[in-house]
Amino acid sequence: MSATTPQVSLFASAIRAERWLPWYERLRANNDTRFEVVFVGPKAPLVTLPPEFRFIQSDVKGSQCAAIAAQQTKAPVMLQVVDDVEYSEHAIDLMYRALLAEPKVMTTARYFYGERDVSWSQNCTGTSEPRLPLLPVCGMFTRKAYEEAQGFDRRYRHVFWELDFYMRLLIQHGYETRFVNARCVELLEINPFEERLSTKSRDHDYALFNLMWNVDEFLSGRAPKLARRWGFEGFGGDNLLGMSLPSAGDETTHLPISGL
Repeated sequence: MSATTPQVSLFASAIRAERWLPWYERLRANNDTRFEVVFVGPKAPLVTLPPEFRFIQSDVKGSQCAAIAAQQTKAPVMLQVVDDVEYSEHAIDLMYRALLAEPKVMTTARYFYGERDVSWSQNCTGTSEPRLPLLPVCGMFTRKAYEEAQGFDRRYRHVFWELDFYMRLLIQHGYETRFVNARCVELLEINPFEERLSTKSRDHDYALFNLMWNVDEFLSGRAPKLARRWGFEGFGGDNLLGMSLPSAGDETTHLPISGL
């Protein structure tokens, strides 16, 4: 690998274009690992981004933007990020070194909401339920793992596509979650907690995830284990950059979730 080839590809469905350049510059200053960034979203930045930071403008749904970004990455290791968090110093370095030492894992920093450590809630319900596996928040994984899981499920609209992906790696492909001694901090001024909770309680994707993984049945004792109840529908050979997928306004699903 040459000295200019990225070791890690950061990718995201992103909308906060005014934050991107200073966010990138902080990450670059605080990490030694070589990385590139690929963001996809509807809002173009007003400043010129560096060559290793690529932006693709698209108005499709958030899950589709993430899929486009992932498909355009180059490095052998991938890091799913969002543009409303900050990382502690050397967070990328620590996740990368831990992943190289144990490739059959997903690595993640400890998740903070402001100054509050909520790593205990890094599961699919955001609670301290001990029976649910801990999942990465903005996880790092190998490209081999991404290809093994066949990417993201197209039935999600904007959220929970990444948790579904991590669950498939964990339960169907035998990967494990590894925490490193670093912080991933969600910013309070961007996502007020009350607004975040009310949005989550209404969200179509949360209901879809619960049905997909029989979460309620498992927690109530009606199912012996977490398991995916429906098959995977990936993006496959879709020409995402050619906009062959449904538009952002197409909110259809193949699953029987009406009334939830």
